[in-house]
Parts: sequence; structure tokens; C-alpha cells
Amino acid sequence: MSGVLARNWPARNAMHSVAGGGNNTVFRKRTAVSSRVFVLRKTKQNSMRAGKISLKTIAVLILGGVVFAGAFYLYQVNNITIKGYEVKDVENRIQSLEKENQKLKIREVESKSMQNIEKSTESLDLVRSSTVSYIERKGSVAMK
Repeated sequence: MSGVLARNWPARNAMHSVAGGGNNTVFRKRTAVSSRVFVLRKTKQNSMRAGKISLKTIAVLILGGVVFAGAFYLYQVNNITIKGYEVKDVENRIQSLEKENQKLKIREVESKSMQNIEKSTESLDLVRSSTVSYIERKGSVAMK
């Protein structure tokens, strides 16, 4: 049940010759410098094993997949938790800035009130005008 496939490779010309048949395969390579022969034998047992995967290999692959999926799951949960804390911190900062903004708006309105303006006139030594006179002109007036 063993056959041989022989290939001869001279330096420039590739000639192939086949002898026999079956499951054993022999490859021969010749070079111009030396006549080395490389042999690769393939038996019927090795060809049958190449096509089958053992139960142990399948179990190891499944276990590796489960371990990888578990590690990836833990990584994702950890990332989501970290992002949740970061979002909560940003929300707290937004709330504190909104409160500060409201306080500044109230302070602005208070500083623009008439009572504060009157108090500031006294501290700046401004004098109230007693008489106000307006000049009215007829026609158009252009200012420079």
C-alpha cells in the first residue's frame, strides 16, 4: 500500500516523474551544486489524524473561549463603572456651577438696583442735579 511520488529538480529544467501509487509520498530535490535528497513520508495513520480533532483539544478550546469571554466581560463592566463615576462627577460639577451662576445673577440684579446706585453716588461724592434743562432744535442735526 505504499507508493512513491518522486520529483527531480535540475538547475534550470523542472521535470516531474511519478512512480507507484498509495499513501506514502517522497519528494526529492536536486540542485546543480549537490545532489541532496529531501524525503517526506506520509503514512495512512498521519493522514487520518490530520483530519480529526480530539475531544481534549475541543475541551481546551471551549475552556479558553469561556475564560476569554469572562475576562472581557469583567473588563467591560469595570470600564462602564468607571465611566459612570466620571459622569456622576461631571453632573455634580454642573449642578454646583449652575448654583454659582444663579448667585451671580442675583448679585448682578442687586448691584443694578436703584438703592445700590444711590448708595454708590454718596460714596463717590456725586452731587444731585436740582434743575434739568433740555435743548430742542428743529431740523436735523448731525453729530461727529
